[in-house]
Amino acid sequence: MLFQRKGIRTIFLSIGASSSCMPDLEIAETIGCPVNIICANESEAAAWNEVKECLKTHKPAKEPLGTFSEGSEKKWVLAKNIRVAAEWKSGTILSSVKEACKSMAVSEDNTRIDILKIDMSGGEERLALYEILDAGFRPSLVMIRWAEEPDSHPGVRVAAGNLQNCGYVLVKKEGTKYLYYYVDNDMYATCSWEIEGVINPMVDAVVQEVLSEVNSVPSPKVVADKNVVDMNTALNTDAC
Repeated sequence: MLFQRKGIRTIFLSIGASSSCMPDLEIAETIGCPVNIICANESEAAAWNEVKECLKTHKPAKEPLGTFSEGSEKKWVLAKNIRVAAEWKSGTILSSVKEACKSMAVSEDNTRIDILKIDMSGGEERLALYEILDAGFRPSLVMIRWAEEPDSHPGVRVAAGNLQNCGYVLVKKEGTKYLYYYVDNDMYATCSWEIEGVINPMVDAVVQEVLSEVNSVPSPKVVADKNVVDMNTALNTDAC
């Protein structure tokens, strides 16, 4: 398993909330790691507190706030491992990640995100993702629900393209839910972004490299077949 060695020290950050808590709990139960949650609003925080109570008692909520906590009573995740860090505000993710790592005895020099799950609305998923990438984090796994499909929305297309150019490969998609895996192949680092007059430095660098490879291939040498030459000589001699 990808995170088997890190186990409990796997840094799992979940921003926002989907219609169910189960995806987060499945990951936490399988790996044995805490879920560090940044809620989009107070209602999401209340829903996660309900989940924590269900995990403690292993019973469904008596007066559920909705369907979010359904099934949580059957999961074997410690309630203390559901850590609601803060309500999301632009510019606060870095401090939340540092706090999460500190609480898990991860050194400041090793501050990181191993698994990232973003499920927000109104385009906020793009803002949160940009803030994480801009801070230098490169989670091994990124699960994100885009507001629209990348090919049909210009803003999402830019965000999805940026993510893949930062070194991610799209592994799976289901509707607007996308799973990416980091392969450490930063396309932005393949060229200089300080060249004047070039429409796209990355494309230009690729074209120049291909042309260089083509030009470096030696031209094939045409070697005359001795038998053919002798035959032609014989025919010419007979003709005389």
